[in-house]
Amino acid sequence: MQADLWLTVISWSLVFPITAFALFWFVYRPWQMNWGATDEEGNYPLPGDGIVEHPTFKATRGVSIEARPPIKHYLQALHKPFEIEMMRKHLLEIKRQLEFSAIS
Repeated sequence: MQADLWLTVISWSLVFPITAFALFWFVYRPWQMNWGATDEEGNYPLPGDGIVEHPTFKATRGVSIEARPPIKHYLQALHKPFEIEMMRKHLLEIKRQLEFSAIS
């Protein structure tokens, strides 16, 4: 009886983490890495793509704007320069950190 209980506890202590990891890796992570973006949008070249030569992963996030075309284009044009500049600064900072860590 005691051996059966230990076997049950050990099997559940192995099954639960493996199942949780599999659900995270194969269900949640792919959704989280590309939420809101289509496959086509994920393949667009972005500013700063050349800064990191061999990225370890690719994440693309997107939002849908439900508006009339003139308003939609205005909002996109308003947001894009700020977004590109922030991304450029962030990627340059990462590049500086990588260069510093390679030197030291």
